[in-house]
Amino acid sequence: MKSAVDKYLARWAEPEHGIASRVAAQFSGAVVVPAVDETSELFAGLSSCGRAGALVILVVNARQDAPERVQRANAQLLGALPAAVRLSDDPPAWLTRRGELDVLVVDRSSPGFWVPSG
Repeated sequence: MKSAVDKYLARWAEPEHGIASRVAAQFSGAVVVPAVDETSELFAGLSSCGRAGALVILVVNARQDAPERVQRANAQLLGALPAAVRLSDDPPAWLTRRGELDVLVVDRSSPGFWVPSG
């Protein structure tokens, strides 16, 4: 029998909801940061909220109809976060480190992986 959480995830969750279970490391906590049209300066603000042992889950996202400048900014941000450990190809996701932060990057901005409209 499925739990209420399992039923909720089956109905409402995006496909990447299970990626975190592929992370071998243990963390004391996590913060999820949806990012659209951001630059790598985003990390200056994130470093103040990251605490030792915490994981930042950065979901870089855009819809297919997002303006070109948004797509460009997202691509630059993703390019500034090289993969250390690849976790998924659909959607692309990887672990990396940015300064003192452990970051799980989820790419929902590249062609074919856009966030659905609505």
